[in-house]
Amino acid sequence: MTRRIERRLLLNQSLDLDEYAQRLSADAGELNALYKDLLIGVTKFFRDHEAFARLEREVLPHVVEQVPPDEELRIWVAGCGTGEEAYSLAILLDEQLPAARRRDNIKIFATDVHRASLEFASAGLYDEASLSEVTPARLQRYFVRRGKAFQVSPELRRMIVFAPHNLIKDAPFTKLNLISCRNLLIYLQPIAQKKVLSLFHFALKTGGVLFLGPSESPGELTEEFDPLDYQWKLYRKRRDTHLPADVRLPLSSGYSGLRSPSARLGYPEPQTADASLIRVYDALLDSHMPPSLLVNGQRQLVHTFAGAGKYLDVHDGRHTADVLELIHPDLRTPLAGALQRAAKLKSPVAYKDVRVTTADGPRRLKVSVAPVTPKGFDAGHLLISLEPLDDGESPSPPERELDYGEASREQLRSLEDELRYTKENLQATIEELETSNEELQATNEELVASNEELQSTNEELHSVNEELYTVNAEYQRKIAELTELTGDMDNLLFSTDVGVLFLDGELCIRKFTPKIGEFFDLLPQDIGRRV
Repeated sequence: MTRRIERRLLLNQSLDLDEYAQRLSADAGELNALYKDLLIGVTKFFRDHEAFARLEREVLPHVVEQVPPDEELRIWVAGCGTGEEAYSLAILLDEQLPAARRRDNIKIFATDVHRASLEFASAGLYDEASLSEVTPARLQRYFVRRGKAFQVSPELRRMIVFAPHNLIKDAPFTKLNLISCRNLLIYLQPIAQKKVLSLFHFALKTGGVLFLGPSESPGELTEEFDPLDYQWKLYRKRRDTHLPADVRLPLSSGYSGLRSPSARLGYPEPQTADASLIRVYDALLDSHMPPSLLVNGQRQLVHTFAGAGKYLDVHDGRHTADVLELIHPDLRTPLAGALQRAAKLKSPVAYKDVRVTTADGPRRLKVSVAPVTPKGFDAGHLLISLEPLDDGESPSPPERELDYGEASREQLRSLEDELRYTKENLQATIEELETSNEELQATNEELVASNEELQSTNEELHSVNEELYTVNAEYQRKIAELTELTGDMDNLLFSTDVGVLFLDGELCIRKFTPKIGEFFDLLPQDIGRRV
C-alpha cells in the first residue's frame, strides 16, 4: 500500500502526504484512481483451469441435479471484481442445461464493493488476454467481437445480476446452491474471515457447495463442511446448525446495539428465557434426574446434573473436555463401551452393577447412555446417567442391558478397530508422503536444472562483461592517442611562422596559427566564429 500511495504522489507531482489526503477528500477521480491501484486485479476467465475443470466434471452436475426443475438455481460470486469468474461459471452452467433438461431458471448474484469494477463487468467487454483460457468453441458461442475486444453475449449476460455488496457489513443472500469467493479471504484478518465464512454457511442450503481460492480454507468451520477437493478448495455444507453468536453477527460498527441478524432479515427476534425460570428448571432437573452428564457428539462434557460431579476426577495440568479423561477411572471402561454402542445403535444402552470406589466408599452403579437428538437436528448429544444401586437391589431392565464383562470385550474390540483404522491411516499417510517426496524430488531436479541454466547465463554475462572491458580499454587507448596527436598538432601550429587559417564547411574557424592571428586580430575564443 505504501508503494501504491507513493506512486500516486509521484504521478501528481506531490511530496506532501497531508496535502494529498486533502485532495482525496475533494477529488473523486483521484480517489477512484488510488482505489484501483490498491486493488489486486490479477484475474481472467477460467483462472486455475484445473479447478474449473473439476467443478465442471464432478460438482456442477450434482448441484444442478439436486435442484428441482421448478426451483431456481441460485449462485453467489462474492468479490467478483470485473466479472470474469461470474461469466466463467455462467458458461459452465449454460452447458449443463441441456443434459439436465431444465428450464433456464438460473440466477447468479455477482457482488463487489467497487462500483467501477461492477460497471466494467456489467458492460462485459474484455480483451484477448482475459480470454486466453477460453476455448475457440466457447469464444464463438458466448462472445461477439467488437474491434480488438470481445463482448459477452446477451443470453449469458441475462443470467447474472451485478450488485454492490460489502461482505462484512451487509446481510448475505440466502437459499444458495453454490458460493464462489476465491482469493478474497486471504486479505482479511482472522476475525473478519470467521465472520464471512459463517455468513456463507448461513447462506448455503444443506448440501450447497463453497468454492474458495487455493490458499483459503473454512478455518474454524471445517467441521461444518465436507471436503470435495482439498487442492482446489471445494467444500459441501454438511448440515443446518446454529453457529455461536460471536461468529454470526456481521462486522458493522455499533452493531451490538442494533437488531440481531434474524431481525434484519425479517425473522422474529428469538426470545430469551427469564433468569429466574432457568433456575427453576435447574432445580427441577436436580430433584427428578439421577446424577447425569450431558456430552456432545465429540464426547465433550457440556453439563452436569444432580451431583454427578463427584464421579469426575480432575487432575493437575492441562484440562480437557473429553468425558473419558474426566470420569473416574473405575467408570472409564464401561462408559467408553456404552458411548460407542449408543452412538452406533441410536438407542439407549446400560451396564448393570458397575462398581466404583469414591470418597464415600464403594458404590454400585447402573451406567446408562441415551441419545438426545432434538427434532430438526441431524446430530445431537448423549446423556450419561449414573444411578446408585442399594445392596440387594437389582437394576430395572433398560432398553438394552449388558454386563460388565461384555463391556470389557466391547472396549477391546473398539480399541482393535481404532488400531486397525490408525494403521490404515498411517499407511495412507506414508503413501501420500512418498508421493509428496517424489514430487519434491522432481521439483528439486527442476530447480537444479534451473540453477544450471542460471549459472550458464551468469558465465555468458561474465564473458560479455569481459568483452566490454576489452572494448573499453581499446577506446581509452585510442582517446589517449588522439589526445597526443591533438597536442602535437597544437604545438606544430604554435611553433610555425606561417599564417594558416583552418575553416570547416560552414566557413567557421576551426584552428589558426599565431602568425595569422596577428593579421586578423584573432583570440582563442574566436574558434567556432564564422569568418
